[in-house]
Amino acid sequence: MQASGSFCDYQDTDGMGRLYEVRCRSIHRAMRVCREWGSLLLNDKTQVVCDAQECTDWLATYLAETGLMPAAQATVVCAFGMGTEAWAPGRTRAFCRGKAVDQLQMHLRGESEYRIETVRFDEQGNEVEPVGVCPEYETGSEWPTFAIVKPAIDNTRVDMSPYGQ
Repeated sequence: MQASGSFCDYQDTDGMGRLYEVRCRSIHRAMRVCREWGSLLLNDKTQVVCDAQECTDWLATYLAETGLMPAAQATVVCAFGMGTEAWAPGRTRAFCRGKAVDQLQMHLRGESEYRIETVRFDEQGNEVEPVGVCPEYETGSEWPTFAIVKPAIDNTRVDMSPYGQ
């Protein structure tokens, strides 16, 4: 979500006629716009409420304990930058034996309920299985364990454009 690349490099001459290289720097306009959308839609004034006060109190506690709102804002930022994103429990960067690994969580529908399967890959693309980590979790839920987030506007990305998103 940035506008940078070698297409911005060029040569120029100074007042003495000496040739020098110029490297353009991006101000990351696309990322700035996406972050603004995230902060406009989800900020410290955003409230999640229900008709029943007990439910609202439980939700407030849950959201505070899990840190869901900052994660939700990051999800909205990615949705505006990439066109689509998903809210799902447990999307994290994982570590195995002190090294970062890529983690893929798949929310799959079985015959009557959803389950979450998790696989991890090292930097060479080899699957790793950390000790004590659950590779498959039966949610017990017949409802989806994720939500697709996408803006109600088209993604205006144009391949090979020097103007970014």
